[in-house]
Amino acid sequence: MLSEVFYWLCNMSISASIVGIIILLSGRIKRLPRRLIHILWAIPFLRMWIPAGMTSKYSLMTLISKFTTRTVVVYDGALDFTFTNHIMAAKNYSPVTYKVNILDDIFHIASVIWIIVAVALMIVTAILYFTTKAELKDASLLRDNIFVSDKITSPATYGILSPRIIIPKDYKQRDLEYILAHESAHIHRKDNLWRIIAVTSASIHWFNPLIWLFLKKFFEETELACDEKVMSDY
Repeated sequence: MLSEVFYWLCNMSISASIVGIIILLSGRIKRLPRRLIHILWAIPFLRMWIPAGMTSKYSLMTLISKFTTRTVVVYDGALDFTFTNHIMAAKNYSPVTYKVNILDDIFHIASVIWIIVAVALMIVTAILYFTTKAELKDASLLRDNIFVSDKITSPATYGILSPRIIIPKDYKQRDLEYILAHESAHIHRKDNLWRIIAVTSASIHWFNPLIWLFLKKFFEETELACDEKVMSDY
């Protein structure tokens, strides 16, 4: 079962890579709003989580399959759901059986390594998150949900349900308006939630080096999109 999950995860990772490269190239078009590029990054991240889609000649999966591989119908009824099958190493798909016996061993071993590293990465991420949150508990209240701490060097927003804006202790009063506008944009856009989803996605697809590049670019576009929103409000 784990081997089968990993087989389809590899296919999902390839699909996400193809779409991510398209978004990456689109981001080089300076005339495109950064907020639009930021939203478009949701597409490759969705491809990391959703292995199946409905068949349609206008669907993204159908378009990709024309250039890379074929799709495999996994449910044949009123609505056909398909998996994008880039690897094409299997001869049957329910359950997955491979064309060559050695592939069964390879995918089994690889799937065990994958789940161990993925779980380890998510545990480390959770530890870092809660450790940082605990260290910032002693931040001094400035007003509302704005706090001051000497443990950080740049302003940031922490938390999801009750987000806090924390600014460095040596902040300059003249910069406070722009700092708060930028961090408030993060809160309004629920950026911390999307960051957690993005990091979790990268942890699941850790074996794909392109995913880490996409994560870096997504974080960069998040900041640029917030800057763009703040500038449009002034």
